Amino acid sequence: MEAWSGFAGAVVGGALSGAISILLQRGQHKHALEVQQREWKNERAARNEEREAALREEFNSEQRDILRELRQVTPRYVHVSQWIYQRKLELWRESQKPGANPEPEDASEQARENLAQYRELRERLAILLGQAENETVREAGVIIEIIGSDMVRVHPRTWTESRSFYSGHDPQLLIVPRLEQFQDMLNRLLPRESIDGIIVYSSTEEDAMITAIRSPQMPRD
Repeated sequence: MEAWSGFAGAVVGGALSGAISILLQRGQHKHALEVQQREWKNERAARNEEREAALREEFNSEQRDILRELRQVTPRYVHVSQWIYQRKLELWRESQKPGANPEPEDASEQARENLAQYRELRERLAILLGQAENETVREAGVIIEIIGSDMVRVHPRTWTESRSFYSGHDPQLLIVPRLEQFQDMLNRLLPRESIDGIIVYSSTEEDAMITAIRSPQMPRD
């Protein structure tokens, strides 16, 4: 009887030991699985962060390229707009002299080249401003584009005779300080300096004027 009891105890003890061992193994396996899942999750998060950082850097690099091109294109656009504006005014004043051609036109090669360059630069400027992320840059650039466009498109008679259009201001005196401020913005942004404190160069009178010049009733060539 004692032998049977010993045998039964050994069997029960072995069974319990085996059950405990199985439970321990399951616990260890579960723990190992949880650790592995956490590692996988951390690796995925790290890879996602790396991809996002790479995308941000790529975007920032593209933005810097846009700013660099704006720094080159904008002054060229202003310069050629001024040339056309000055030439049209000159021809218009000549046309007002007795016996002069009432509809003068500059058919020179330089005039054709400058007009073609103006159109090309204006289109490129519009594309770059549309791609620029910084709202202040877009706002300042669009005002420059508007003034430059009107310097070319508005009939010289309007500039010389109207006291309401542009409040009688010479557009060259409006576009030059804006270009200088715009260049200053770009020069700050390229080395990643802030332009948060910059207010786009304007005044209440000029803001109303800039809005008014978009009216389709304004006389243009």
